[in-house]
Amino acid sequence: MNFWRSWWNTFILINQRYPSWIVELLMVALASVLLLVWEVMPQWPYLVLSLSYAVGCAASILVRESVTPSHHPHIYRFMAVLLMLFGLRGFLDLTKYF
Repeated sequence: MNFWRSWWNTFILINQRYPSWIVELLMVALASVLLLVWEVMPQWPYLVLSLSYAVGCAASILVRESVTPSHHPHIYRFMAVLLMLFGLRGFLDLTKYF
């Protein structure tokens, strides 16, 4: 029980100190889960929602890094640009559904 309490207190502390990280982590997790669902059931709404989360997370990372740079801004910006390119490239795959 002490382990879970310590984990929860750490989560709350990180959430208070870096709220954008929690939102970005949630968006990437949802994008990943929806992409896996789309692989099992290839219906376009799953792909659209997954790509929207990916592009939104990338935009959030780029805005956060431009406002308050972190210790490794080049890594975060590079990963955000890759995520943005992945999301925008994925929208091109939607043309076969229309």
